[in-house]
Amino acid sequence: MADAIGLPERNLNSVRKAVQTIASELMSPKNRNVPAIAAQAELLEAVSGDEWWQDVTVPMLEHARKSLRGIAYYAAANRRNVVYTDFEDTLDTVESVELARGGDVSSVDYRRFRERALAFLREEDNAVLRRVRMGEQLTQQDLDELGRMLIDNGIGDEEDVRAADIHCREQYGVGGLYGSGTSGGADAAGGADAADGTGGEDDEVSGFGLFIRSLVGLEPAAVQATFARFLDGKRYNSRQIEFVNHIVRELTKDGVMNGDRLYEQPFIDLAAGGPDDLFVDDDVNALFDLLDDVKRSAIPLRKAA
Repeated sequence: MADAIGLPERNLNSVRKAVQTIASELMSPKNRNVPAIAAQAELLEAVSGDEWWQDVTVPMLEHARKSLRGIAYYAAANRRNVVYTDFEDTLDTVESVELARGGDVSSVDYRRFRERALAFLREEDNAVLRRVRMGEQLTQQDLDELGRMLIDNGIGDEEDVRAADIHCREQYGVGGLYGSGTSGGADAAGGADAADGTGGEDDEVSGFGLFIRSLVGLEPAAVQATFARFLDGKRYNSRQIEFVNHIVRELTKDGVMNGDRLYEQPFIDLAAGGPDDLFVDDDVNALFDLLDDVKRSAIPLRKAA
């Protein structure tokens, strides 16, 4: 199996386990009625079992990656935070308490930090922020400068910056897809590290650039130039063009977008089944690729310490 796609057995097993974990979470009762997930039910059922992996090929992995990348975020959203308490002066044991995402103290702290950062960045303009708004590829030096700017101006501390990094890695489903440096189909559905939101063994993915981008958005001209390459390739009807214009408007405002958004309002007001109802498969894949490109430009690759 591994020899057929040029991967060590250990690496392929890691990919398989990660994809099966994601597939299992996507098929949970909470998610199975989501239209975008229901549309991939047959593939999810296949990859969740072991038989599909016996004679897996690179094209099969690539098909799975492209089909699942827009919905893998739902799996990450299912995970819950575990808070450990250890009051040594009054308790003899360590207790673990599960808190639903969005309701724990760290989530409240994150929202407050985000609100402060949003208000601050509205009034700021410097070379790095212009690079963020223009969708240029960010470096780790850029992110370090942005983090220091927020800390030096009393917007938050290092823990707030670190929490924003982790939160956006989970929110935007980045991990092995951007951090492992693998090619071909070996990073199916986000790669072997998608399950835990981290990069590969040698690289660490930062989500802080996505955090900043989500606050300042993108310049309309930058987004329009990106999607002009898509629209200029073929002749599209008015509904298709309006669908793309919706993407342009949202990216201008929010700076980054997960593929699963294309299966929600306002997009399903134009096409109930999302982009699959309007475009041929190659065009749907091209749209996802463009969203990935926009997302990737805010994610510098760095070596883990």
